[in-house]
Amino acid sequence: MSKILLETDNIKKSFEHTDKKITLFQNLNLKFKEGELVALVGPSGSGKSSLLHLIALLDEPSKGKIIINKQNTDNLS
Repeated sequence: MSKILLETDNIKKSFEHTDKKITLFQNLNLKFKEGELVALVGPSGSGKSSLLHLIALLDEPSKGKIIINKQNTDNLS
């Protein structure tokens, strides 16, 4: 069985833009296993880059957890 390297647990990403709240995704649950090949595809503006920024820890989710090697990233400096 493959080891889970990265996991998202009910993450949500939203932001304020000109008097309205925009939600890119909510309750997103993903698991990436060791040795697995993953492609992230979608139309422009669908949140691909935002998701990559989150899992690279360059940005924080509005809600939920990102777990790398069974460690919650909320506690990382």
